[in-house]
Amino acid sequence: MPPVLRLSPGDTIKLKLNNNLTGQWTGSAPQDTNFHYHGFNVPATEHADDVLTYIRPGQSDPMDFVIPENH
Repeated sequence: MPPVLRLSPGDTIKLKLNNNLTGQWTGSAPQDTNFHYHGFNVPATEHADDVLTYIRPGQSDPMDFVIPENH
């Protein structure tokens, strides 16, 4: 299960996604990944919830964004 983040309107989220997917459990090649979520809207301009940005195996991607005051 992924972690549960408990946040309030106006809070800033600072995450770093490290892609350590190796394919060792499936026997497949290492996999690209991305970060997205469900339940609130944060503009992609703040580098968040971007399903079109992929993090390659062995790479990481920092994400910092503010939860809107109306959430």
